[in-house]
Amino acid sequence: MQLVLSSRGAGLVVAEAGLFTILWIAMLIGNGVTVYIVLRNPRLRTVPNLFVVSLALSDIGLGVLSMPLCTSVLVTSRWLFGHVSCQYQGFVAGMMALTSTQTLALTSVNRYFRMVKPNVVPHVLHHAIHHHPYKLFLVISILAPVPYLASGSLMVFHPGKFYCYLHINAGWYLAFVGTFFVGIPNSIIMFCYYKIFITVRAHENRVQKHEK
Repeated sequence: MQLVLSSRGAGLVVAEAGLFTILWIAMLIGNGVTVYIVLRNPRLRTVPNLFVVSLALSDIGLGVLSMPLCTSVLVTSRWLFGHVSCQYQGFVAGMMALTSTQTLALTSVNRYFRMVKPNVVPHVLHHAIHHHPYKLFLVISILAPVPYLASGSLMVFHPGKFYCYLHINAGWYLAFVGTFFVGIPNSIIMFCYYKIFITVRAHENRVQKHEK
């Protein structure tokens, strides 16, 4: 893949780097405006909107801390920043991606309790949702890459993806992340929204019967 990356013509380099830069800037502006609007207006500081802010902050973090390095790869067709920067980018990219996953999971849990079990909201969950949603997931996601790095494994540059990330042969760690940071959160999301769907449909049926 490095050969493919290095052999691109000038036109393709300009097109790919330009399109990526446009998407990068649009992502920063869009998410930045979202955060500004919600935090600027007290009426918009609701729990669902706080989750939106958390997701926006994850995207902004990825855009600021990692994506400029990707742009340079698309322009120069190689990794210029050395071993330490490669470890840094892989860590940040994984952390931000996992933060988004955890945020989506807790968003579904919040909606589940509000719509399916409105009278049963655990105190700890209530406190986390209302005060520290982003901090909570950031801490969890920071810990996620630690087992991979602690085992002596390293982030590597992937020319086909033009960024540094996990080694493709790290099957044990992919299984770990897939289970605890992808599989379980996605299972929670599916369960919560399924229950919400059933609850909403039952409510609509009751309303229709009452109207008749």
